[in-house]
Amino acid sequence: MTVASGTLISEPLPPPPVDAEMADTPAFCVVCGTEEGPFEGPLCVRCWGQQAPLLELPGRISRVFCPMCGARQVGRHWERVTPPGTLTGSDLARELRLRPGINLVDVRWTQETEDPLLRRLTATATLELKGTRWEAECSTEVHVVYHVCPECSRRQGHFYTAQLQLRGSEEGSLRSGAALRAWAHLQWENHLRGASESVRRAVSFEQELKEGWDIFFSSTPEARSAARGFRERFGAGYLESASLYSRKGGEDIYRVTFLLRLPPAGPGDYVEREERLYRIRHVDPRGPVEMIDAQYGAKQVISREELTQARLICGPEGVGIREVHFPAEGRPFLHPGDGSREVSLRGRLPDRPATEGVGEFPVALGARQAWWLPAKNPPRRAHPPGLER
Repeated sequence: MTVASGTLISEPLPPPPVDAEMADTPAFCVVCGTEEGPFEGPLCVRCWGQQAPLLELPGRISRVFCPMCGARQVGRHWERVTPPGTLTGSDLARELRLRPGINLVDVRWTQETEDPLLRRLTATATLELKGTRWEAECSTEVHVVYHVCPECSRRQGHFYTAQLQLRGSEEGSLRSGAALRAWAHLQWENHLRGASESVRRAVSFEQELKEGWDIFFSSTPEARSAARGFRERFGAGYLESASLYSRKGGEDIYRVTFLLRLPPAGPGDYVEREERLYRIRHVDPRGPVEMIDAQYGAKQVISREELTQARLICGPEGVGIREVHFPAEGRPFLHPGDGSREVSLRGRLPDRPATEGVGEFPVALGARQAWWLPAKNPPRRAHPPGLER
C-alpha cells in the first residue's frame, strides 16, 4: 500500500463570522496555534492535512484483458474499452482510498513503463476539504493478465447459434461466379460497418462457398437483426428457418438459418436497358426496382424479372474522372488503363473541349462499354430523346 500526504495548493477560505460564545469550534489550532479557521477537529485544515496520509493506493493491482479483442474483465462480466487493451482512469480510480472527509476533485494517471505485462503508473490527485485544496501523488504497479473472454472462445471454436446465407437472385443475377461472391461480400461488409457494436461482436466466423457466403453468429437475436436490416437496405429476398440442434435442461435448442437472396443488381449499380444508361436507386424487397436515367434524370420503375434482361455496366467503383479522346472523325473513346483496347464512349456525348484532343469527364466504365455521366444533375424528362448507338 502506498500513501501520500498532501501539498497545499490553495489557501483556506476565511470562516464566516460567528458569536464566540455560541461557537462549537476550537478557538485556536492545537498544533500551530492559529486562530484562523476553518478547523477540522482541534486542528486547522493546514495542520490536519499534514498529520496523516490523505490518499492511499494498493502497491499492486491486477487487471485481466482478452488477448483477442482487448476487452477487460470487471467482476463476472467483460467490458469493451477503446482502444482495446487500455487501462482507463475510471477503472483505476476505484482503487483509490481517501481519508474520511476528503473530496476527490480530479485525478490524472501517468504511465512510467512500457512493459505490456507490468505497468507502473502514478496518480496525481487534487483533493479538497472545506475550501482548501491539496495535491497528492501515489504510485502502483498494474499486473496485466491475458485470458480469452467467453465470446472470443466461442468464436475461435466456431461456435454459432444462427447462420446467415448470402446467395444470388432466383430470377438470375447480372453477376456470376467469383464476381457474384465478391459483390455479395462487399455488400455485407458495407452493411456490417454501419451495424451496431453488438451485431459486429456477434459475428463468429465467415465461410466462402461456391454459391455465395455463409456468415455465422453466436447470437440469434443479433443475427435476425442483421438479416432484416440487410434485407431492407439492399432489397434482398428473405427466408427464415430453424433446425433442431440439441437438447439442454429438457428443452430443445435450435439453430436458425436466414437465407438472403441478393437482387439481380443492387443500389448504385449502372445498367444498360433499351440503349440507355440507368443507375439503380432502390430495390424493394417485395419486387419493384427504382432506377434513374443517368443522363436525363427520368425515373423508371421495373420488376426484378425486367432487371434480369438489362446489361450490367459497372458498380459504383467503376465511376470516375477519365481522359476522353476526341478524334477528328467518329465517336470519342478512352483507354481503360489496364492495357486493353480503347473503348468507345456511348450515350449522350459531352461537348468537345476547347483544347483539341483530350478532355477529362466523369465516366461509368465497364468491361466492354463506357458511358459519359453529366457533371451536374441532368434535367428530368418523361421521354428522353433517342440516343445514338
